[in-house]
Amino acid sequence: MKQLFAFFITLITISLPALGQWQQHPQLSPDDQRRFDSYFSRWQEYRRTNNRSEVLSMEKRMQDIYAHSRISADTPYWRAATAIVFVPSSRPTTSAASTVIFHAGRNTAVPTIATR
Repeated sequence: MKQLFAFFITLITISLPALGQWQQHPQLSPDDQRRFDSYFSRWQEYRRTNNRSEVLSMEKRMQDIYAHSRISADTPYWRAATAIVFVPSSRPTTSAASTVIFHAGRNTAVPTIATR
């Protein structure tokens, strides 16, 4: 019995640091989520075109939603976005137009290349 107790104490001791690193994903109301996804897609486009004033404008709007929803200001934007965002590629192509597709999901933001 003492060995079983010692095992569980050791298991809990090892697990506590992992629990401290766990973060909940941001939860937005449906209306806030729709607005956030819109701001996020425009923010990506403005970053791609190097439009600094519009990037700052979209960041301010996304931060306003963060504040309203009590989400930490240092949460990466892709963690709160849920939409699949299409960003035209900046690379020239000779035939079909390329599009970079970012799946801005809660767990990953993996770019993939698709051609149309």
